[in-house]
Amino acid sequence: IVAPGIVDPHTHYDPQLTFEPYGTSSCYHGVTTVAAGNCGFSVAPTRASDRGSITQIFGRVEDMSPGSLAAIPWDFESFPEFVAARSGQLGINATFYVGHCNLRLWVMGEAAYEREATADEVDRMRVLVREAMQAGAAGLSSTHAPTHLDSLDRPVPSRLASRSELEALVREVGRANGGSISYLPYSSI
Repeated sequence: IVAPGIVDPHTHYDPQLTFEPYGTSSCYHGVTTVAAGNCGFSVAPTRASDRGSITQIFGRVEDMSPGSLAAIPWDFESFPEFVAARSGQLGINATFYVGHCNLRLWVMGEAAYEREATADEVDRMRVLVREAMQAGAAGLSSTHAPTHLDSLDRPVPSRLASRSELEALVREVGRANGGSISYLPYSSI
């Protein structure tokens, strides 16, 4: 562990840290700790069938190059698998939020881009949040910001979430008695 240093609480290094474990664009400037998985999207949980959707979101919202995103080894699907795959493999201190978009895609598939979740789907997302928190997630990130679109000009999945869905997931983080919430409201533009 390298500390103390500068903490960067808002990064999208979760893709980069899968193939470039030092976060060199930050550590070369004195940053020793990063929080990734912000803005409601992360690399985990992501089923193989949803990798294209997640890379489209990173590509559009964060202007990440498709070539760089193609380097993700995808040696994981669930959030606990992602954390386990990074264990002992990082050269920078890192913590990761679980993204609300990922939760919706995992549970709802393409319907995550079309509608609010049902009560059963919200319950299934709560289980994923619980698993992520037990695996060491920093918490939950979500967005309703109108500027967050994927490369097909669709609102990212969390933008279609109801307030009650978001509240249920936030309460699940609270039950873990640790972590935090990173949220961009509609009014964040």
